[in-house]
Amino acid sequence: MKKILCGMMLVLAVSACSKKDEAASEAATAVAGQPGYVNKVWKVSASNGVAPGQLYVFLSEGTLIMASSSGRPVVGAWEGGEKELNMIEGGVPHRTEILSLKSDELKLKTHHPNGAIDITLVPAG
Repeated sequence: MKKILCGMMLVLAVSACSKKDEAASEAATAVAGQPGYVNKVWKVSASNGVAPGQLYVFLSEGTLIMASSSGRPVVGAWEGGEKELNMIEGGVPHRTEILSLKSDELKLKTHHPNGAIDITLVPAG
């Protein structure tokens, strides 16, 4: 009886670990399908319209967070891919070209009614 109980516990433990590994693998695959700028904190290093040091975070579910030391964070949305995206601030979408994307630099050109803004971002950490 003791051997059967130990065997059942072992089967349950292996099954639980297998399900955990499977869920982690699915989560990694979902994130792996996202563009390289997603789920990273980026900091403005140069721009003709955005203050240096402002932070941008493109969360995988489509939330965009922008924060600076001089004001409250702005929560918007984003949608797009590797070459172009829409950054949606206050319900207004701004077409944004991804000029280059490297692990240590993201260059964007955001189109606004008053003209284009070039933004160079680097990892914040």
